[in-house]
Amino acid sequence: MSSPLILIRFNKYILKIDEGGKCIRRYKKILVVDDDKDMCHIISSILKEEGYKVDKAYDGEQAIKKIKAKDYNLMILDYKMPDIDGISVLKEVSQIAPSLKVIMISAYGSHSVRSMTKKLGAYRFLDKPFDLNRLIKIVKDALANPIRSKTSNGTKKVSQGRGQPLLKRGCPRFTDEE
Repeated sequence: MSSPLILIRFNKYILKIDEGGKCIRRYKKILVVDDDKDMCHIISSILKEEGYKVDKAYDGEQAIKKIKAKDYNLMILDYKMPDIDGISVLKEVSQIAPSLKVIMISAYGSHSVRSMTKKLGAYRFLDKPFDLNRLIKIVKDALANPIRSKTSNGTKKVSQGRGQPLLKRGCPRFTDEE
């Protein structure tokens, strides 16, 4: 398999174009982590309706295993869970997948919890109950914003493509990738 010649990031998918001109559309993947199975199902269903690939985890240990096994673009993570809490998951995930954006959700969002999650790199913090339309907007914003990562010399590198000129020229065929 040849390496991609061009990577273009869109809100719901990433478009890869290889040297042969083959276009592969890889949908953005979101991991929803909440010990409340009903909440996890509701969030997952809404995001699937929006066109995202969504996986669920019902505890922190399961979430960490999934992050190690797959590449995700975003994680929606509950703060208060049994065994491994959201803060511990956030700390571990920042080591495993430093470019993964995390939206923390909780019914227990004190100022100190919000500060801690921000220091650990969470993209946003949402208090439960939240408006699902607001969550969708925040998800879209998180996936549309460039990923910031540090280079070997410590400077920040921003990676995000702009697809308009390429799309105007057209792409011969899309192949969806899991």
